[in-house]
Amino acid sequence: FGISHDITRRVLAEQETVRLAEASAAASASLARVEAQLRAVLNGSADAIAQYAPDLTYRYINPAGERLRGKSLQELVGRTDREVGPAHESADSWEEALRCVLATGERGEHEFSIQHPDGSQGWFHTTLSPETGEDGAVIGVLTSTRDVSASKRAELALAHQAMHDPVTGLANRYLLMDRLEQALLRLDRMPGRVVLVFIDLDHFKAVDDS
Repeated sequence: FGISHDITRRVLAEQETVRLAEASAAASASLARVEAQLRAVLNGSADAIAQYAPDLTYRYINPAGERLRGKSLQELVGRTDREVGPAHESADSWEEALRCVLATGERGEHEFSIQHPDGSQGWFHTTLSPETGEDGAVIGVLTSTRDVSASKRAELALAHQAMHDPVTGLANRYLLMDRLEQALLRLDRMPGRVVLVFIDLDHFKAVDDS
């Protein structure tokens, strides 16, 4: 005597469970690879990349950001830029830029300068992007800050060369005309007079040529 049971559904269910488990393991492995790749990119990036919460506190910052702020990730997470200090002169405009992205959900850009401990001036350009949740609501801000000090110094040097005499370092005629134009424009707001003094140095061309 024998009794047979149809176990097709159970076998199919077991096979589906195994398939789902294998798919889940493959997805987890794929996700882990992507996370490792993203972390490698973040860690190797020369740009300071940070993640801000709606209350402007840090959620994350990469190694380049740690070097820029002079603080570790553990010291920054859960605190604002003002709290970790020192606050630079453009702190107000920086926080305004963060709040603007949080309020509008639109990408923004911000450029600022800070003074380093050694007294040198540094210029930085930041791209701010909204971070959204599953429902599309803005839940934070992602920032990418690049040091543009070298290009800014070159830009200032070119501007200085265009407006100053290369021999004496004094203002040239282009800067003179610019200052005269500004002085005349100020007369529209503050009536008065503009005095221009012309001084002629005899035989200065010989000095200049030498």
